[in-house]
Amino acid sequence: MFKLKIHWIAWGVLVCMVTTGALIHYTVKPIVIPIKLEETASVRIPIFRPVPDSLRISLKFENIDTKDRSALGRWSNDKGDWRETGYINFLEPGESILLQVIDDVNTTIYEAEPAGGVESSETVWRDFVPYVNDGRPNIFVWPPKNEQRTKLHTGKTNLNISVLQVGANLRGETASLIIDSPISFKSVAQNYELIWWIIFWPIYAFGLSFYGLILAIKTINYTKTSNAANAADAKSRAAD
Repeated sequence: MFKLKIHWIAWGVLVCMVTTGALIHYTVKPIVIPIKLEETASVRIPIFRPVPDSLRISLKFENIDTKDRSALGRWSNDKGDWRETGYINFLEPGESILLQVIDDVNTTIYEAEPAGGVESSETVWRDFVPYVNDGRPNIFVWPPKNEQRTKLHTGKTNLNISVLQVGANLRGETASLIIDSPISFKSVAQNYELIWWIIFWPIYAFGLSFYGLILAIKTINYTKTSNAANAADAKSRAAD
């Protein structure tokens, strides 16, 4: 019975860990909000983080196969080595989109990269990096200055994201504003390396369910055997 108690304690600790991981994973899931691309548009977003993080945002555009989408740009460059130059020269940067992000303390301006991520034949997105006002819309400092990104502190951070500038061919269109998660199958943000495992919590939950079922069966069998032995012992004593 002592071994069973140890197993039940271990099972309980693991359940608490996986439950906590599932809750954390839920709080850091990507946030998707529609936004109209015009200079008066803005959205307010409360964001929770269990540990400090930096803001990563992108815009997703739908129905790209039904219209001319050259205004979104294309991820193609002049083949120069950014390791030597410190920047990427995009051949088709697309029309400018600037977003202004205001948190509880600071204001940061982000600019859109050319369309690079393709989810399907109908969907594409443009990632945003801190804006560098150098008068060269095709030149992007690379790697991006992540230390200039909006800081998301432990707990809740309230953000106001507004459209500061948008190209004429994109103005008035509605896109999906995405606040990226610090944890994904492809990447893990700084400060989240030790809790990356939470993304697999459904697998752990399934394993713990099976483990708990086995422990329950063993406990029931042990109880039945123990009760039968106690009954037999009592009967033997009564006969004596």
